[in-house]
Amino acid sequence: MVGRTVTRRSITSDQKLHHQRYIASDQPSDLDQLHYIRERFPNLRDPAQVFQIFQILNHREYPQESQIRNRPPRQNRNRNSGMSQTQQAQPSTTAQVQRQNTRMAAPANTNTVPRANAQPVVGNQVVGGNPGGGNPGGGNPGGGNPGGGNPGGNPGGNPGGNPVVPPVNPRPQQPMLFFTNPYLGNINPNTSEGQKLYMKATAKIPDDERFDISIANARKFLDKMSRDTNQFGWGSLVRMIPDSQNIPRNMLKDHKTLTEADLKRQAYLTFGNHAAAPNVVVPAAYTIEMLDPANNPAHIAPFYRRVRSEMIASRLMGYLKPADFEIMKNKESKYMWSGNGLEAFDGPTILWLLLGISNPSTRVGVS
Repeated sequence: MVGRTVTRRSITSDQKLHHQRYIASDQPSDLDQLHYIRERFPNLRDPAQVFQIFQILNHREYPQESQIRNRPPRQNRNRNSGMSQTQQAQPSTTAQVQRQNTRMAAPANTNTVPRANAQPVVGNQVVGGNPGGGNPGGGNPGGGNPGGGNPGGNPGGNPGGNPVVPPVNPRPQQPMLFFTNPYLGNINPNTSEGQKLYMKATAKIPDDERFDISIANARKFLDKMSRDTNQFGWGSLVRMIPDSQNIPRNMLKDHKTLTEADLKRQAYLTFGNHAAAPNVVVPAAYTIEMLDPANNPAHIAPFYRRVRSEMIASRLMGYLKPADFEIMKNKESKYMWSGNGLEAFDGPTILWLLLGISNPSTRVGVS
């Protein structure tokens, strides 16, 4: 692309797609975009071409060219090595005279990069495109070499410039949240910090901390679940479960008030359909809904809810001794969701089943 005007045809569809994803995910500044363009288009040698790529991809001119620093100097390449120095110094066309005058007019020791072939912009649309089908007269002014070159280039170009493509809407910025306990915030196991939190919350339970789920251990089990709920941020899924009247219930206190249907509805919102109504009738098949939080902002909150539920399930199953583990495996149809090659356990449903086995309300205060 040395010495050439960059057009929309110079950019491949893959390069456009990568740029749209970059804009949507990172929300870069204009200056960051210029550095990105220089990396994604390694064959650019003329700094002015970087601004042309920016204008094509963003449908607007770069507003702050004077802020670009440390750009490599324009490289003069000798295309006619057999010519004498006197011949090489003589411009052969009007376009070359204009480019030479542009270089001569540039002030010494400046970091401002002169623009080449910049077109006026109204709103998000280039006015008139490149007149006459790109460069005036079909390539270099006057039709390239005098005589017309390719007569007229592509006649008229795209009238009114290239059509404006609506920019990709960037992902809305998530509000900053403040918690004294990191587990109360959103946990993404795909990040280094989120992975540390996830691994700690689901770490293997030492053998001496496991216990039989029975009426005799009801108080011990209930106390342990209360501590884990506080430590690992289970409250939104354990202490605020809507009943049939849509009244939030604390499972650790009201597990007998809550029914299996109540737990199904909550699990359906977590794994089956995040947009379902509170009084939805849950389908018989526990099929996992596919989420795409990277590209759909509406899936971000359901993703974090699902992570928290699976963290609860993993820790609860870790407390069980072999006999109780087998009992819960036999009840798998009540808490396992599957489909699309995935399987997931709903933690709150497992906790409700374990509370039903130990029945702590009948043994509170009994040693």
